[in-house]
Amino acid sequence: MNWVILGGILITGAISKTKPKLAGWLGVVLTTAVLLWGLSIYGEAGKAVSFFGIGLSRMAFLAFMGVLYGLSLAQLRKAFSD
Repeated sequence: MNWVILGGILITGAISKTKPKLAGWLGVVLTTAVLLWGLSIYGEAGKAVSFFGIGLSRMAFLAFMGVLYGLSLAQLRKAFSD
């Protein structure tokens, strides 16, 4: 899953200048996919999402996802205001 996320980030970054609306929506979709993936991991007993080998608590993961949603929605809002 880490390679899929990295690929999505690279693709979103590459198209953000030429197609900002598409990049904004892609960011929201990728963030939602990561959120669902993470919640499925936390649904299994004793498992946690790790970030560079450091296990995150459920609340830390949700806070991180909140930041990512905020960034994605800000990018989308900026694309529609231009």
